[in-house]
Amino acid sequence: MFNRYSLTLFAALALVLGACASATEPKPTSVPTAAPAAPSAPAAPTAAPKPAAISFSKDVLPILQSRCVQCHGGARTSAGIDLRTYASLQAAQVVTPGKASASKLVEVVVNGLMPKQGPKLTPAEIKTISDWVDAGAPDN
Repeated sequence: MFNRYSLTLFAALALVLGACASATEPKPTSVPTAAPAAPSAPAAPTAAPKPAAISFSKDVLPILQSRCVQCHGGARTSAGIDLRTYASLQAAQVVTPGKASASKLVEVVVNGLMPKQGPKLTPAEIKTISDWVDAGAPDN
């Protein structure tokens, strides 16, 4: 039934078909995959950076000089309040160190009562004075 020629032809055909099948089939390739990232621990809460210390001489005094000493300093000291220097400010007893909410100086600028003449203090200027008082009203 099968002769030698048919058997050889059959074997060759099987080899050719096998080769074709393996040539057209995609060979699996190993693609390196990264291991899934381990869940990271929540970041430790960081404290907000401390604001720079407010300086009386560099931050507060210039505000007082530009807005207050026209009436509260020098030859003119309305209501006996002199705001030209740290010492005179302390003598006027209008600041309660550590408590801006209890300080007369802060109260009058927050409520817009002072200065009576000229432009009112800006929110940033009021915050500077309030923060300085809350920090203990240091002579720095």
